[in-house]
Amino acid sequence: MRQWPDEQTRTPKNACLYQAEVVIDGKRYSAGSRRGAPFALARVLVAAGVLDQPVSLTQEGLQRSHDAPQFTAHGDADDRGERTDADR
Repeated sequence: MRQWPDEQTRTPKNACLYQAEVVIDGKRYSAGSRRGAPFALARVLVAAGVLDQPVSLTQEGLQRSHDAPQFTAHGDADDRGERTDADR
């Protein structure tokens, strides 16, 4: 799973939108959120019927990653600014 900021969406009063995506069995899944793109992507994966599995999250611009035992490990984030798109 990788995440990157969409700087064009930054406003003076709001953080920018972050995009997260992963490719599983040749199919790309993606989601966007200002606060919690990996959580939004996890919800997309659950809705698509993808089985829970270990995940490594990398963020563009950082040289380290975060590993979790499964993509739903951290529960559901409260994300009222969520935007998801599994078919891009």
